[in-house]
Amino acid sequence: MEREKIIEKLNAGNFNFSLHCSDGKIYSTRTDGKMPLHKHSFREMLFVVAGKSQFILNGRLHELSDGSVVLIDSWIPHSYGYTESDHNLVHLWFHFCDNELNVHWCNVGFHGQYTFAITMPLPSHVQTLFVSRWNELKKQREITPELKTFYLQSPFRCLLEELVLLMTPKEKTVSDLPDIVHSVRLYIESQNARDCSLEHLEKIFGYNRFYLSHRFREVMGFSVGTYINQVRLAFTGNAIAKGFKQKEIAYELGFSSSAAFWKWYQKNKK
Repeated sequence: MEREKIIEKLNAGNFNFSLHCSDGKIYSTRTDGKMPLHKHSFREMLFVVAGKSQFILNGRLHELSDGSVVLIDSWIPHSYGYTESDHNLVHLWFHFCDNELNVHWCNVGFHGQYTFAITMPLPSHVQTLFVSRWNELKKQREITPELKTFYLQSPFRCLLEELVLLMTPKEKTVSDLPDIVHSVRLYIESQNARDCSLEHLEKIFGYNRFYLSHRFREVMGFSVGTYINQVRLAFTGNAIAKGFKQKEIAYELGFSSSAAFWKWYQKNKK
């Protein structure tokens, strides 16, 4: 079913690219007041396969629908998670981390509850092509909708075509199947380890929390909690170098207060 939905979008070929630099209405406050923001050191991209929702990118509110593509540059504030008003959405999240491009297929049900149906890496040549075009687009003095289409339409189609090929049913051995540990690691990294308790991971991936904990330790040699600390420390180092305030870092990492963050940091920093 997932593959057919992507093929349908490929055949339609109508993609609406949004960038933080010019699009969208100025954002003030949502009526329900529930749209937390989030930022990180890596690039990210959202592709709407199905459904309508709202998304904040660098202080601007975007109305998203089928075919919308949102490009999120490093350290640009944007919507985090889903709200009570989000439902019946199918989103593809692409994460450009450490010279890797990984994709998450996200299904959003009622009240913003979401699960990941697919998590997989994409070939490096696809990432290289897309990132190079993205960089060239950013160099333009005035970024118009026509320029966005000119620079990004073709590499984005290539990206989706590669995804369809990877999702095409074929014989696989057990060793070929993606391990849940890889998916969990990607998710923790993409969230800055925010809201990544075993209870939450269980809901997102559909695996029992005790199995997740055992399998993670078996593969990685250390616990999920240890990895969460590693991701948090890496983010903190980058954020301090960027001049983030202690309160901002605490929020991004999901701590209840600046004091709680600072106590954790003093205990865990090398």
